[in-house]
Amino acid sequence: MPAGPDLRQEAENLAFYRERYYVGRRFYEEIVQHYRAHLKRLLPRLGTPRDARVLDVGCGMGYLEVALDGHFRNMTAVDLALPALRELRGRRPEVRLGVADAARLPFLDRSFDLVTSFEILEHVPDARRVGLEVMRVLAPGGTWVLLQHYRGDDYRHAMRLAGNLLRKLGLRKRDRPLETREVHIGARTPSGWIRYLEELGLVVTDTIVLSVLPPLHWIPALRARFYDLPVLTPIDHQLCRLGALSRFLAMGCLYVAQRAGEARP
Repeated sequence: MPAGPDLRQEAENLAFYRERYYVGRRFYEEIVQHYRAHLKRLLPRLGTPRDARVLDVGCGMGYLEVALDGHFRNMTAVDLALPALRELRGRRPEVRLGVADAARLPFLDRSFDLVTSFEILEHVPDARRVGLEVMRVLAPGGTWVLLQHYRGDDYRHAMRLAGNLLRKLGLRKRDRPLETREVHIGARTPSGWIRYLEELGLVVTDTIVLSVLPPLHWIPALRARFYDLPVLTPIDHQLCRLGALSRFLAMGCLYVAQRAGEARP
């Protein structure tokens, strides 16, 4: 018989994000700028009306909400961590907020026309449960937008090996605070994320490649987010527009998936 969920591990994971993940974290304006660049490509292709019922699952400190700059008039955001929600409240007081586990959303069936989840699913132990909850609250004809990078246990392991080598060479003096814990536990390739959405019964209508070059933040000289570098940024942007080849090479994508049925007028 298949093994059941590890309830202790799940409880520890929830407690970590609720109580510890945001301790000492600051709000990074550069992430907002990156999200705005992503949204500039996404929103015209999405075509979702401004009065749509929108839910952001795992909103964190509100990078997406700030980047949207009030684009949607009826927006709700949920996260486990009160400190993160307080940060979002101070920046976007008009957004309705709630404390919730992504796998147990406190909303009625078919409550939202658009659900967003930006860089969340790699953190959860059971992405399928989250997907089923999103399907439950998503209205017929509604859309789920994921932003996911290709990272997880394998990626994290490679970063740790590189970090250990740099420390041995004397080029890196200390770990980052979260390096002792695997926070990206759900690795999938771009085709894997598409298959995940299709297995939930969604139709993937668009895939927008955001990045092809791997992040290089573990090299001390390149600690800035790699796509801020003036040489790499235009190269990466061009590689992202290579059609099917870019999807094969992609390190990060936006996935747009629709639930069958008539959309709300």
